[in-house]
Amino acid sequence: MMSESDIPIERLMSRAGIPKLCVVTPWGVATVSQGRRMLMRPSRAMVACYPGSGSHYVKHVDNPNKDGRCITAIYYLNLDWDVKTCGGLLRVFPEGYQHQVADIAPIFDRVLFFWSDRRNPHEVQPAYNTRYAITLWYFDAIEREEATRRYREKHAEGGAPSTKK
Repeated sequence: MMSESDIPIERLMSRAGIPKLCVVTPWGVATVSQGRRMLMRPSRAMVACYPGSGSHYVKHVDNPNKDGRCITAIYYLNLDWDVKTCGGLLRVFPEGYQHQVADIAPIFDRVLFFWSDRRNPHEVQPAYNTRYAITLWYFDAIEREEATRRYREKHAEGGAPSTKK
């Protein structure tokens, strides 16, 4: 007879009524999405400080080049944040919703997760007070391995610009 540890994770999740999204472990997050994704540990933390005075970040996608980043996780550290006076909204432009955006206030102790690829272009609107956030990215193991392989091949072949004339 199989023990719980021998049962495929998809079946355990189904039995528990958990959607096929993620399982949190002490070592990171493992997900099953369309039967393929396995996430690795998160990246090192990136701490962002927008100094106010209208500082912002232009519309972008976190992983435009298949570098392995799969899920973006942002934790906000802004006490007593008033969007009307402080600004600094995160504006997400979800794929497939041309005329809709999601505006997320960077309020203290808020955690946000979203796909890191083209499905969620986003920007930081002008901030008029100092704005803090900590960002982590969870990597797709297969995509990250492929990106690492491409990087090593490029640099093994002398990927640096040539100085020959």
